[in-house]
Amino acid sequence: MFFHSIFPNKQERFILPAIPFIIIGGYIGWTEYKDKSVFWLKRSKLIKGFWVFFWVINFVPLCVVSVAYSKKSRVESMVYLSHKTDLKEIVIEESIRDDYTLPPLFYLGKMGFFYYVTKNNGVDNLIAQLGRYDFKHHPSYVVFNQPDNLDERVKNMKKAFPNITYETTIEPGFIDKLLHNLNPHNANYTCYIYKTNEEEPKTK
Repeated sequence: MFFHSIFPNKQERFILPAIPFIIIGGYIGWTEYKDKSVFWLKRSKLIKGFWVFFWVINFVPLCVVSVAYSKKSRVESMVYLSHKTDLKEIVIEESIRDDYTLPPLFYLGKMGFFYYVTKNNGVDNLIAQLGRYDFKHHPSYVVFNQPDNLDERVKNMKKAFPNITYETTIEPGFIDKLLHNLNPHNANYTCYIYKTNEEEPKTK
């Protein structure tokens, strides 16, 4: 915790590799202390009781966590869209933020290009971008992340897709909700999927 507090980059992935060594070192130190301590040598039943308490407390959450995964709404939204036969491209709409959340395209089954809308890259920019691509590369679905000002965002998206319609809502999973309740800084996205219903321009 001390290292994580003073380290400039607060991402846990940079300190996770050290955790096993801390646990191993702590266990070695505790074992040596216990084997030489008169207090603990006389209280072997107490140590066994601690182990029973440890396994009981950890076993139940372990059964839940081992079969669950985080970022469920982001994954499930891509899986949902992957089954759409009319899928061309998608738009990630996060105009409530300065940046967008990278979608897990692996589960979409379509790696590479996608459109996005943010505070810094609004719908007008999206419309200009669509003008540079053929219709076959236009998005057929829009994924709105988070419910904040959703009605206004959908209304704004109609500038690009006047016939846009609601498709479905993908809720975050239990683990995501739990982590968000424990720490609101953990992203807990609800994904709202809309179909663009864009009609192909008639060729003369």
